[in-house]
Amino acid sequence: MAEGVQRWPRSFLCCGLPGPHRAADPVSEVGASRLSVIVNGNVLRIPYYRNLALSGSYPQVDRAAVMVHGTNRNASHAYDNLVDAATRRRCGPTATVLLSRPVLTEEDISAHGLAADMLFWSEQGWKDGAHSRTPCTPDARTASVGSRHGLDPSIGIASGRI
Repeated sequence: MAEGVQRWPRSFLCCGLPGPHRAADPVSEVGASRLSVIVNGNVLRIPYYRNLALSGSYPQVDRAAVMVHGTNRNASHAYDNLVDAATRRRCGPTATVLLSRPVLTEEDISAHGLAADMLFWSEQGWKDGAHSRTPCTPDARTASVGSRHGLDPSIGIASGRI
């Protein structure tokens, strides 16, 4: 099992909240945690928000919830909503793994000075399931990931199945 994850979950929730369409402004924050995935020999990273480190072992955890942001790409707000929902359901803060990841665009990469190994999509492409884009650098990667597949690793790790 990846990153020391043990048996999980009895129940699992994955949902998204629609947001109003707006211009492609960079996200205000990207999340401090990083999930690494290997695609065609390339190590690519995805930022995410979480309450528990995915590398830990938590025998008390019996459920996981992954929140997918809406069109406005505000993953930090989506994560806050997820924490609020877990609190209202009286899920203990360490009995449920909570995750939310932003879908980044090239504007986000530039605005936050992120490394070339960070996955990003076009503003419309991520909504349509398009593959991630490649940075315009001399050592540009050749691997890409579909926006919906970019969510798979976080779901897999949360469920303890990868």
